[in-house]
Amino acid sequence: MAQQQRLDMGALYWRVLDAIKELGPSTTEQVQEWLEEHHPAAAKTRANDRLCLLTVNDANRRYHNHSRREFRSDQGHPQDALFRREDGVYELYDIRRHGVWDLQPGGKSYIAVKVELHPLRAAMDAARTAMEREVEPLTGEDDARERVMRAIALREGQQQFRALLLEAYEGRCAVTGCIVPELLEAAHIVPYRGPDTNRVDNGLLLRSDIHTLFDRGMWWVDANGMIELVERLRGTEYEAHAGKRLDLPRDPDQRPHPDHLALHRSVAQG
Repeated sequence: MAQQQRLDMGALYWRVLDAIKELGPSTTEQVQEWLEEHHPAAAKTRANDRLCLLTVNDANRRYHNHSRREFRSDQGHPQDALFRREDGVYELYDIRRHGVWDLQPGGKSYIAVKVELHPLRAAMDAARTAMEREVEPLTGEDDARERVMRAIALREGQQQFRALLLEAYEGRCAVTGCIVPELLEAAHIVPYRGPDTNRVDNGLLLRSDIHTLFDRGMWWVDANGMIELVERLRGTEYEAHAGKRLDLPRDPDQRPHPDHLALHRSVAQG
């Protein structure tokens, strides 16, 4: 995050992004012409060099930002802004359509590769993106009011879901027993797909780090109700939880539905 904060948001290379936003999908030549007309200072450097820096599937982008170490495109970095199609046309990067890209060593240089996400991670990302996706530009006061009310409804729904889980689990993480409210989060077992999935039997109250690992399919609950871990967590502090049972609500109706846990388990195990 600190790396992003050091970016100069007034740098001339951002002007190529302005060009794509105004022109729509464009070739290098079209971007260059736009720069010469609207930003002559930015046009002094070849447009393709500036486009390269902001393009998630361009392997040469690393040579234009030597201070950046990670180039995976699902980390929210501002420079992950463009995608180059097979026909050489540049367009705004959309993770839902274009997928996640990264740079990996390939011989003496690097190559851009599309990352194959774990199915559970992909499902969570898709659900989160659907919730947070940008809407069309506001055209009036009614549109603005509708957008605000939608955001409020989503936020209140999540807050209510968390409150229900806090009560059901008596304020304790189902895995660690943590009782610090600020660290406890409402985790969906089956990824969020609207208000109907905000059910207590589709939730777990988890410490934030445990929640993240659960969402990424790095631990699951087996058919006997025992916690299982991926191999990567063996030998870490999380191994202490392997083979344990979840600390579940006293009310059986508030405990995770077996079908929900089974679905999470099947996806986590691939």
